Amino acid sequence: MEGNKQDIFNLGVDEEARAHLLETARWTKFIAIIGFIILGLLILVGILMGLGLSVASQMYDTANFGSAFGTAMMVMYLVLSLLYFFPILYLYKFSVLIKPAIHTGNKQQFNLALSYQKRMYKFIGIMLLVVFGLYAVMIIAAILGAAFSSV
Repeated sequence: MEGNKQDIFNLGVDEEARAHLLETARWTKFIAIIGFIILGLLILVGILMGLGLSVASQMYDTANFGSAFGTAMMVMYLVLSLLYFFPILYLYKFSVLIKPAIHTGNKQQFNLALSYQKRMYKFIGIMLLVVFGLYAVMIIAAILGAAFSSV
């Protein structure tokens, strides 16, 4: 077992691995830039939806409901934007750091780039667990609601 552990630490980045990492850097940068654009649109839609619902509620004399609903929608979009921001940022930092690290052989920069990649996957994994937990709670609540409504 100890021999296998030593072999892992002696792994190097050969030309094939370098090529894969450089191609990954190009794709991750593209995905991150598209993600930032979508993030900007999400924020814009959230603000416009909040303002639009507030104005519409005043026009149709439902000021209390429409204004509160518009504010709630705007806050929801902004919170989703904030959650979406971090994995995109980590992906972008990985893509920006990995390319020069490979070309210069800078091990610290290489390790930092990989740490951003790890952070992105960790963040997404935690978000998935939270979402699955929320789904489980909603399913249980729906089952309990159906059971109690039939009684």
